Amino acid sequence: MSAILLLDDNAAVRMVLRKFLARGGHEVTECASASDVIEALSRSRPDVLITELCMPQTDGVKLIQFVRALYADLPVVAITGGGLRLPRGLLLEEAKQAGADRVLCKPVGIRELLSAVLDVVQGETSAAPLDRGDADAA
Repeated sequence: MSAILLLDDNAAVRMVLRKFLARGGHEVTECASASDVIEALSRSRPDVLITELCMPQTDGVKLIQFVRALYADLPVVAITGGGLRLPRGLLLEEAKQAGADRVLCKPVGIRELLSAVLDVVQGETSAAPLDRGDADAA
């Protein structure tokens, strides 16, 4: 079981992802903003940070850069469905360059998400997007 810090601005998406992660036996702390993540990190150190990249008041790529500067060994999984600023592929590439250990495209399946968490916790840091062979997706 891993302690996971989960950031997404959409409460419904957070709920689905939390349920996926809980099914995998993980303990999840939900955050709705980068400031929530920073506050949570000041209180305790999770095993993994999962962050959406496109949010109205939070730039997920900048958050990854911040986390890398202060918590260099904290595994980061970045998720996005794309956004207005950049197409999904470019945004995922930007996240890799910022230091994301894994990047996932929405919709995210339960097996895909659990596999990414297991990989980064075990130190496998390939940032290549995982194959989406999962029917259950967020």
